[in-house]
Amino acid sequence: MSENEKPNGEMTFWQKTFFVIEVVNVRLRFILILVLTGFLIGYWDTIMNYYEKYTRPKNVADTVLVSNVEYFCPMHPNVIRDTHGSCPICGMPLSQRHKSESKIELPPDILGRVQLSPYRIALAGVKTAVVDYFPLEKFIEVPGTVEFDERKLARISARIGGRIDKLFVNYTGTTVKQGDSLAKIYSPQLLSTIDELLNISRSNKNIIKTIPGFEEAVKVNQSFAVSARKRLKYLGITDEQINQIERSGKTESNITIVSPIAGIVTKKYVVEGQYVDEGSPIFDVANLVMVWMQAKVYEEDIQYIKIGQQVSIKTSAYPNDFFNGTVAFVDYVVDKNTRTVNVRVDIGNSDLKLKPGMFLTAIIKVPICEIEPFKSASEKREPVHGGTKTIYYCPMHPEVRSDKADAVCAKCGGMKLVPMPVEDKKVIYVCPMHPEVISAEPGKCEKCKAFMDMDLEPRLVSATTGEVLVVPETAVIDTGMKKIVYIERESGIFDAIEVALGSRSGGYYPVISGLKKDDKVVAAGAFLIDAESRLNPIKRK
Repeated sequence: MSENEKPNGEMTFWQKTFFVIEVVNVRLRFILILVLTGFLIGYWDTIMNYYEKYTRPKNVADTVLVSNVEYFCPMHPNVIRDTHGSCPICGMPLSQRHKSESKIELPPDILGRVQLSPYRIALAGVKTAVVDYFPLEKFIEVPGTVEFDERKLARISARIGGRIDKLFVNYTGTTVKQGDSLAKIYSPQLLSTIDELLNISRSNKNIIKTIPGFEEAVKVNQSFAVSARKRLKYLGITDEQINQIERSGKTESNITIVSPIAGIVTKKYVVEGQYVDEGSPIFDVANLVMVWMQAKVYEEDIQYIKIGQQVSIKTSAYPNDFFNGTVAFVDYVVDKNTRTVNVRVDIGNSDLKLKPGMFLTAIIKVPICEIEPFKSASEKREPVHGGTKTIYYCPMHPEVRSDKADAVCAKCGGMKLVPMPVEDKKVIYVCPMHPEVISAEPGKCEKCKAFMDMDLEPRLVSATTGEVLVVPETAVIDTGMKKIVYIERESGIFDAIEVALGSRSGGYYPVISGLKKDDKVVAAGAFLIDAESRLNPIKRK
């Protein structure tokens, strides 16, 4: 037994210390191996890059392989890579496409260009339309209510105090004619005035003409008679009634009130036996042959409203009827609460369909050619003189027409078009129920689909009157910041251009700038072409 060992076999202090050091050493080696392994895994690509950098022969020239394809994310077109992989945003596998030809320089007015094969054009349903001049109108729909024509209202009042002895009109709503009796009033004041007039008449008859100075007495009596007649007129007695009193010589204690206008009794204020004072209202009479519409026009639309303008009016009470009116007055004050201006429209109402208080909708038509800047552009257009013009058509396919003498028929495979003189007019198609729906081609009204299948009706209009340059609504892509139209310059090549347009009307936009007559724009499939230009463009700004 050594001196360091204890008799009972327990480890000495130094043995314990050595054992602890061995255990720690083993564990430290294990932790170090784990750290080195993790470092190699995490920086393997960097280590290999450094390895390739320092092991590459220095005498070999650098070479760059240029590929004709690139990889992009269909969901995020801005993600473009030279090698295949996944999108870092959405994780979608990148799609392959040919690289854009970056050397192509487009004119400054072209935002982008895309080229499609005939197969892809047919697959996308792309159709083009020709930009042309077209009669276009701006339609402003404004609400309003029917009101009495203030020029045809009459309030019938008692011109003398008395008692209502009889009412010839006993209820509101009675139709009366001008001169019809409405009521009879008993008045002592009337009785004394009539007695005075009759006494003067009798005095004139009793004057003996042989007495000297009788002419002067007759003149005095006549002046008194004129004064009495005036007082009776002030009391509401007509000349015919006064003459009847003088002929009969009988005293009348009742005055008959007659209607001064033809119309409808809208209010009755009295009953039989009621006492009334001078000036008390008895009846209100209104002539409804002409009524007013008080329309509420928003202040941004008031610039289009002119006195004398024709207005088409409809009401839910008669959905199939339209009423005609004329703008008669435009108020000078804007309502602070609704930001609208009252516009008075005179409406003929001979059939009495329109009732005061009824809600109406006015459709105000404003030709676009009368609004700036289209008015100035229309005045600069060269006018067409004469009543006819020459067009060229195909005898085999009469629907194929052109304004050019050297044009050929595309359906015949090259047959030359022949001339034909026609009247300088064109046909447009309008919905009879919705006059704001206008089309250059026959078809159905979009607004009538909900309740009927209404065909657009042809209408012949002058070929130059009220026309502005228009583009179909379906050809315009509104990005919020700008409006873009695709023009087919060559077969299968579409250029994106920015255009300035007016307010949409009837499926068309009036063109301010950016397009000219006979430009071929994409009227169907424009959004598909725009998407293609973003995914696989020839050039895009």
